[in-house]
Amino acid sequence: MQTTIKKKIFEIIDPSHAYEDTSKAFNVSMLVLIFLNVVAVILETEAGLYARHKVFFDFFEIFSVGIFTLEYV
Repeated sequence: MQTTIKKKIFEIIDPSHAYEDTSKAFNVSMLVLIFLNVVAVILETEAGLYARHKVFFDFFEIFSVGIFTLEYV
């Protein structure tokens, strides 16, 4: 059972399976998350904007790091 779960996760994450809907959705989601992280870093450099939305920026950073960590593992 565990090897089938590992195999399915590998097939979703592996770019060579990009033609499959689940794999494509995963890859697009990761690209969107990366893009949003770049935007967030740019917006954080504006002190007033960061001060007003600090909680959101901090939450988004923790959320993103968690997702990227899960992908890495």
